[in-house]
Amino acid sequence: MQFDLQYQLFGDSAILVEWPKVLSKDILVDILAFEAVVRQGARATDLILAYHSLTICFPHAVHFSHEVSILKELYARLTLPSATTQTIWEIPVCYDQDFGIDLREVASRNGMEIDDVIRLHSQPEYLIHFIGFQPGFLYLSGLNPSLHTPRRPSPRLRVDRGSVAIGGQQTGVYPSDTPGGWNILGKSPISFFDPKLAEPVFAKPGDGLRFQSVSRQTFLELQEQVEQGHFQLSRTTRD
Repeated sequence: MQFDLQYQLFGDSAILVEWPKVLSKDILVDILAFEAVVRQGARATDLILAYHSLTICFPHAVHFSHEVSILKELYARLTLPSATTQTIWEIPVCYDQDFGIDLREVASRNGMEIDDVIRLHSQPEYLIHFIGFQPGFLYLSGLNPSLHTPRRPSPRLRVDRGSVAIGGQQTGVYPSDTPGGWNILGKSPISFFDPKLAEPVFAKPGDGLRFQSVSRQTFLELQEQVEQGHFQLSRTTRD
């Protein structure tokens, strides 16, 4: 299946390619396949993924009609992989209210108990679409609509690294200390970005992710393992 793509000039030296504005795995697979083909052509200096788009950056001013004709030809010949192996990451999260400082408010706003919020948040398998905002910030789809919660009216000046939060229809984990306006549900002890590693971010677009609820004691034990460099993140694969 191919989609009706839209092409726009994006500044002097980039082209924005847009897919239908629907969150779906089919669109993500299509974007990733097209990204791989464009990357192989070595024409672009950078490729930037988003939920419904791919921004292609060139080392020179763009001759728009010429570049678009090349991109359209590449897309027309695009072949999706017949089978792929997906990695599913298990992310430990402590939903203790000392960490989940907005749990009570999220529960109240959505007419449920705190335990319901935790259950509904840790139940799905989320899909990683792209990495942005900060190094290691994973943009996910799959949040239960019952948990959709507007961002806070005033962002906090500091949100701790590892904070697991909801903002609108999205959920994610802050990979570093930063200002932020999402509603904080809990905290993960693991590192989502480590510049010392060959692969600073463990996950990639197309991977799956699950949040696993752990006790405060387990959180502290895992945190110590992470600090000592002994922690191994749990993952499974699926064909």
